[in-house]
Amino acid sequence: MQNSRPFIIVLAWIAGLTSLIWVLDIGSIKPIDGTVMLTQGRSCETPDCAEPVDIDLPLHYPELYAAGHESRYLSFDLPLQDVPDDLQALYLPSFADEVFLRVNGIPVYGSELMDRQPARMWNIPVLATIPPNLLKVGQNRIDVALYGYPQEGLVLERFHFGSAKVLVPHYNWRFLTSAGMARFNLGFMAVAGIMLGIIWAARRSEAIYAVLATSCAFACIICIHFGFDTSVIGYRWWSLIWQVSVSIYVFLIFRFCNHYIGEDLKPLENVSLVLIAAELVVGSLVPAPYLFDTLLLFKLHPSLLSFLVLAVLLGNRSKVDGHDLRIFFFFLSMASAMGVYELYIIAVVDPGRNQHIFQFMPLAMLCVCLWLVISRFMLSLRSYEELTGTLKQTIAAKTEELRLTYEKLGEAERLKAINDERQRIMLDLHDGIGGQLVNTLAYMQNNGKGDAVIRTALEDALRDLSLMLDSLETDASISTLLGMLRTRLEALLAEHALEFDWRIDDEPDLPNAGPSQTLNLLRIVQESITNIIKHAGASVITVASDRNSISISDNGNGFDTGPQEGRKRHGHGLAGMRRRAASIGAEFDLTSDATGTTVRLVWR
Repeated sequence: MQNSRPFIIVLAWIAGLTSLIWVLDIGSIKPIDGTVMLTQGRSCETPDCAEPVDIDLPLHYPELYAAGHESRYLSFDLPLQDVPDDLQALYLPSFADEVFLRVNGIPVYGSELMDRQPARMWNIPVLATIPPNLLKVGQNRIDVALYGYPQEGLVLERFHFGSAKVLVPHYNWRFLTSAGMARFNLGFMAVAGIMLGIIWAARRSEAIYAVLATSCAFACIICIHFGFDTSVIGYRWWSLIWQVSVSIYVFLIFRFCNHYIGEDLKPLENVSLVLIAAELVVGSLVPAPYLFDTLLLFKLHPSLLSFLVLAVLLGNRSKVDGHDLRIFFFFLSMASAMGVYELYIIAVVDPGRNQHIFQFMPLAMLCVCLWLVISRFMLSLRSYEELTGTLKQTIAAKTEELRLTYEKLGEAERLKAINDERQRIMLDLHDGIGGQLVNTLAYMQNNGKGDAVIRTALEDALRDLSLMLDSLETDASISTLLGMLRTRLEALLAEHALEFDWRIDDEPDLPNAGPSQTLNLLRIVQESITNIIKHAGASVITVASDRNSISISDNGNGFDTGPQEGRKRHGHGLAGMRRRAASIGAEFDLTSDATGTTVRLVWR
């Protein structure tokens, strides 16, 4: 029951639209001011009108199950009190299928049928001009010969006589809304079909354009039926062609709808294809007298299918963009309502309506096609703008990355140049001053010259130079530099019989590490060890470190860290160590008692 709800809603909606079209009575034939509307006359079955029958217009001859063609002859009396000076005209809004007109025995429109097939001009109004010299005062006779096909029945609606100037605008409007609209739609559907075909050729992956292009081709056939004389093809074959075209057209719209919303309704599509094939076969084989009614039965298939199109759209409205749904549903439902209205006019004898409006149906579908193209174009444009915005952001980000990369490369080149210069300075110091100090110490030792104070000073200077050179090793960790310092102090420690306790638990992570900071740290450690050697009288020196601190302690006799005594023995040295600690962002902590002294540097 839930699945049938959209179908029931669609049926009610189409019934409402069809009723509205019925109430509007589009194209109804009404009196025209300043003209005579002819409504009564005589009908005969032969040209000589031997047995006339009085008739009232509109006249709808019943359908006959007969082959070939049918002719009917009618005459009307037109009384005139005087002959007009201007050009007069007969305006026939609707008839079927071909008409031949004579005024007072003189032909004014068309020709006698003779040995040819009747023309199919059932949707084309007629304006036959009458020169004043063909008219006379008193009774004037208007003869109307109707030619058509008995399967559909002959028709003549009420018509007008009057001034051509008055009747031409009415004729033009009638033509515009009937055959003119069909011809207009034919041109636009042909252009739309070509355009959609080109789009499909460029975008083969989107089969929806191929479906719409093909539907436009069959819509063109429908437009030809409503806008042109098609008698040259023959009644049977043209009737079959255009009515099957309607079925195929509706089927393609149904397939377009399924494809657009992504719904798989293959079983229904297959049933429709079977019915279309049956319509072709039966229409080709059925006897000519029964062709019209037989094809009329098959018209129930496209009508029902058009309801299903709308039901599928309504039932899957969550899958369709809101604007697309409203456009598709409105125009497709209008096309379906016009189809139901046309089916009634064709099927019912004397339907009470004389204006065919099915020629507007392709225009409704053309609006759907154009909206689809515009909608897809706007979607592509929106996607393009989003993609362009994303590309711009990506380009900006990549440009910034490239700028940073260039800056890093420039910084790397600058650092490399600095490092190369540092290496040169280190080499110059090592080979220059360092070499001179080593040579001087070697000379004093080999020749027994110089005193111990000078030798000690030279050794201290050499160690200090080594410490400076070690600090310039930017790739070395602090633990490595501390180890290098220990190695350089090994001889001095051994000379004073000092044991070195090394406790490196974690690699120190000095904030803003660099050659200057590293040198200050190493000088604090060196100064602490030197103080221990000179003043502590210790036997063990302990160096410990973790990630955030370094401590240097001994087991010596300690000293008073108060201000008076501290200044006498260690004032300048401790002050320098404190300044160096502050420069590297470390807290300097000094503790000393009878069990020893500890210098601790802590940073965060």
